[in-house]
Amino acid sequence: MYRKVTFYKTVDGKCPVAEFIDSQPAKVAQKTPANEIEICRERMKEFLKRGTKNEK
Repeated sequence: MYRKVTFYKTVDGKCPVAEFIDSQPAKVAQKTPANEIEICRERMKEFLKRGTKNEK
C-alpha cells in the first residue's frame, strides 16, 4: 500500500519530524510522551493555519 506523508516544516525550512525520526535507534518505545503530543498539536495548528493562507 502506498501513502504520501507530508512532514511539517518550519518557516525557515527545517523539518523537526524528519530530524527526530532520523535520530532514533532502530527500535523505539511505542508510548509517545504527552509533551511531544502537545508539541505536535501546536505544530499542526500552525501548519494548517499557514496552508489556509497559501490557498487564497
